[in-house]
Amino acid sequence: THGFPTDCFACVHTHDLYMLVSLPLLATAWSQPRSCHARLPLTCEALHWPRAASDRPPVKIVDAFAFNGEWDMLELRRRELAAYINATAIVTSGVNFHGQPRPEPHVTVDSVAGKLTRLSLPPSAFSVCSARLGSPRNRAECRLAVSKNSVALAVDRVADIQASDWVLFSDPDELPLPAVLRLLHTCEPPVAVTTGRGAKVADAPAAVVIKLTAIAHYLYHVGCVANTSLWYGARGPFLVRVGTMRRYGLRAFQFEPKKYRGWGVYNGFGPYASAYDYQRTQLLIPCAAWHMSSFGGAPLVAKKVRDNKDRAHEPSSSDVRHCREAGNRDRQGLVVTPRRPARAYPDVPASAHSDPRRFAVFFEAPSFKRGRQLSARRDEYGETKKRAFDSS
Repeated sequence: THGFPTDCFACVHTHDLYMLVSLPLLATAWSQPRSCHARLPLTCEALHWPRAASDRPPVKIVDAFAFNGEWDMLELRRRELAAYINATAIVTSGVNFHGQPRPEPHVTVDSVAGKLTRLSLPPSAFSVCSARLGSPRNRAECRLAVSKNSVALAVDRVADIQASDWVLFSDPDELPLPAVLRLLHTCEPPVAVTTGRGAKVADAPAAVVIKLTAIAHYLYHVGCVANTSLWYGARGPFLVRVGTMRRYGLRAFQFEPKKYRGWGVYNGFGPYASAYDYQRTQLLIPCAAWHMSSFGGAPLVAKKVRDNKDRAHEPSSSDVRHCREAGNRDRQGLVVTPRRPARAYPDVPASAHSDPRRFAVFFEAPSFKRGRQLSARRDEYGETKKRAFDSS
């Protein structure tokens, strides 16, 4: 779709690579898709990162996110990342970002990569998001920050986790290129282990976070391709050391500080929360992730619209067919064009490429009726029997 060579393992611009090594990059502008025509493998040598010493203790990588029933994406993450992930840390809640009750998904260890640590947030976890914050919009932003920052508590539960280990944090529908995770096992990225205010345990590195830009940003399915998107910039998955997570929280690295009237910044709610602005302490790896937004069929999209803080309307079948996200004023710059669905890696993750039947919902927009039937049967069978149902 974007001019990738079919055998391209990881593609970046040489100009971007120079910037990655030498310059801080800003993350605020809407960006166009990158043309990854320059083939450059993601290796320690290509990025000018030292190789890890042979006697260095193995590092752990924890896949960490808040989960709200994105089962297809959960299965894709498990297949795509299992070779490099040591544990998965998940937060769930029976309360959505508007303070309304919702069914809480139950994730089992066979659904994720590595060992599972799961934290369930009770309604009391959001008590800080009270009426004193003013508008319902402010309170929704607060609950979002509490939910995302609370994922750090699930990371803390991983056995023998060290400050120098890594956290991969994203939304479930933001998937990194597995080759990036391999680098963390084999290289010494110039990224700080921040253990306290101003304290960095490393040789004066210039960065504390690695941000991954999108190969592609899709909406609903891989036939809806975003032409402009923040995810082609520095929005999306990121990697930080566990010590840095404990210093600044997680939400601070996901979204630039955003002020609201009288109450500081939205990011500053929840465990380890801070208003840290990461934009001048990041390394940016281009063409290193996929954003597969609102995947899983119409019922899941409707659920997402009801639960999330975004001001979108529940999409109609026509919206899904024509790649429209109705009424979302938060993402006015998102321009999505229907195209012939991408089917091959690296336009889509390798696991989706290799098993299009399992991930059929990614490649075609199912009818609302068919989507509701699938959703109802999965609820009836339960997630532990989901893969057997899918294969049948």
